[in-house]
Amino acid sequence: MRIGFFDSGHGGLEILKEAIERHGADYFFIADESFHPYGKMELSEMQERCRQLTELLVVEKKCDVIVLACNTATAYAIDVLRQQFDVPFVGVEPYLSYINTIPNEIVSAGKVGALVTPNTLKAPRFKELKQKRDPRDLVSVLALGELAPLIEEFMRDRDSIKFEKNLEQLFEPLLPIDWEETILGCTHYPLISSYLERLLKTRCVSPTGAVVEQLIRVSSSEKSKLDKGLFNYLNTIDGHWREALISEFLPLP
Repeated sequence: MRIGFFDSGHGGLEILKEAIERHGADYFFIADESFHPYGKMELSEMQERCRQLTELLVVEKKCDVIVLACNTATAYAIDVLRQQFDVPFVGVEPYLSYINTIPNEIVSAGKVGALVTPNTLKAPRFKELKQKRDPRDLVSVLALGELAPLIEEFMRDRDSIKFEKNLEQLFEPLLPIDWEETILGCTHYPLISSYLERLLKTRCVSPTGAVVEQLIRVSSSEKSKLDKGLFNYLNTIDGHWREALISEFLPLP
């Protein structure tokens, strides 16, 4: 079993980490930094880029399942890709159904929020999801275009002091945000959940577990833990595949 992941950067690494821990397979992860972020691309251009990466994973790497480890790609490209390729796809959407698992008084009091990207907020797919999972419109939604690029910069330089300062500056005009629970609606955001929890005084929730469960359902291989956590990694900036350890990227400092 070969499973391919791709994102415009390193979003989805948290999902990859749990998949490696729970599900035996050969994993291929493309960090498409040459085109980061997808939200700045024209729709047709972004869909074509997703097609190219999928073709690379399916045709060249013989992947049996593709994970779109990106909310923007899921929102705008997954339906098109399903028409073009005869493999299962697993996408990522904001985990709005989480509100059904917590006390109703927390939800009714407006104590649940969601952090998303501007393109996710505008996507018809997200609007349909919001109406379906939150018909009373009780979950506040905040779209931040600067946060994912900030996390990508943090992934590169690992300067936690600089990152915390920039994060505080980004959120300062928005504070206080009175959310007890914060749904993370971009695959980059779980990588910094500890920072967000301290800054916003909230509990962060991601769809990671649900995505991995779906991945396991659509995969035919046996569940097993991989001891070394090895995966095949490509950053499109340098263009070379290499064998990597998840510990090289996670946890962030």
